Amino acid sequence: MKEFLKRIDRETLLGGIFGVIAILAIIIEMIFSGITAETVASAIKDIAGTVVSVMVFLIAFKHILRQYKESKSFEDNLKNALNSWQSDHSNMIVRKEVYDKEHDNGPISCYSYGLKTNISDFYNSKSTNSTGCFMRMPILCKENYMSGNIVLKFYLNKGTFFEGVPMTDAELNRELGKLNDLFVSFINTNPNFNGFAVARNVNAKEINVTIAKPMETTEDIDKLVAVIDSMYNAYLVAANLKLKD
Repeated sequence: MKEFLKRIDRETLLGGIFGVIAILAIIIEMIFSGITAETVASAIKDIAGTVVSVMVFLIAFKHILRQYKESKSFEDNLKNALNSWQSDHSNMIVRKEVYDKEHDNGPISCYSYGLKTNISDFYNSKSTNSTGCFMRMPILCKENYMSGNIVLKFYLNKGTFFEGVPMTDAELNRELGKLNDLFVSFINTNPNFNGFAVARNVNAKEINVTIAKPMETTEDIDKLVAVIDSMYNAYLVAANLKLKD
């Protein structure tokens, strides 16, 4: 309740409370004075002068109550959206638990997905166990997403894109770097993500996609899932692509 009341500014809250008290006092005074045409008219006049502050309070209360309910259900909506996405792509996407190594495998330090490195798993139900890290994002609690500057970390690895291709580390980094540039450009030039997400190269094997604005609505959640899905599709398209100089 304290968290809820903090969302209403003090002037509106006090104005609403004292407005209700004033209306009650006017009605009580009318009753004790006797209900006549004169006392009723006087009460109506006095209430009309007070009702504005009460209406402002009620409107603010209704608006903040809706926001409060949305914030309480945000985590569930986010979890449900991500679980639904992973379920739709379970032939390739695997949920991973990443623990804080500094505390003996606990607590979980991020929300993570792995991508199966055998791309043929996409076409059939036979599953392999070989996966590479696809993406990591903050733990799914509203504080991490409503504060803004959410970073989605995407990873590139040899197993996904160049399995079985002989190359030195320098050659691998060069080829992954080319894919990296393509993926970053793909996100940054997508009009659906304009003003919502910005991608940048961290190194040849990592891309950070930053969502600067706080996430508060189901529309924001849908856009976040769309970013992840777009990167997933880009990975699939590039999985067998051999870039040439």
